[in-house]
Amino acid sequence: MAKIDAFFKLMNEQGASDLHLVSGQPPALRIRGDIERVKYKILDNDDLKAMLEGGVDRLSRGISIAVFPQTTRSSHFDPEAFNTIGAKLARRAGVPLVPLALRSDAWGTGQLIRDFGPFRPSLPVHFAFGNAMEVKGNGRAEHNAVVEFIGRNLKRWFSEVSPVGQREGR
Repeated sequence: MAKIDAFFKLMNEQGASDLHLVSGQPPALRIRGDIERVKYKILDNDDLKAMLEGGVDRLSRGISIAVFPQTTRSSHFDPEAFNTIGAKLARRAGVPLVPLALRSDAWGTGQLIRDFGPFRPSLPVHFAFGNAMEVKGNGRAEHNAVVEFIGRNLKRWFSEVSPVGQREGR
């Protein structure tokens, strides 16, 4: 079984909604709104590459996965902070890329670690799916289309998107 499958099995056993995999940190699960670290080694780039291959395998078998390509959660939209992992996965697996825009004020940012903030289910969550697209060449055009889709939806959900480098409310 691939490493990624073991983490998905653990997610199911623990009732987790999210799996967080970041180089330089141990894996973490979101369980009932709280982030809990998995007792596992600190992940490195080779671990993430192996898990990427596990993602390609799952996609090739018809199993959908959601990838959030922003390097970290943020209160402002910065197109430069998005990586191309979603387009790479879709291209390698030969499956379409489906844009997903998400605004979740319910999940706050943590004081010490941004991704370990409080969860406030009383706050709204907005999401929108775009049209599926075939990834061609290096996937840069499709990646840019996804980022533009996210930006358009965020502008619709906010009266204006905060300029890069500024946080909302400042």
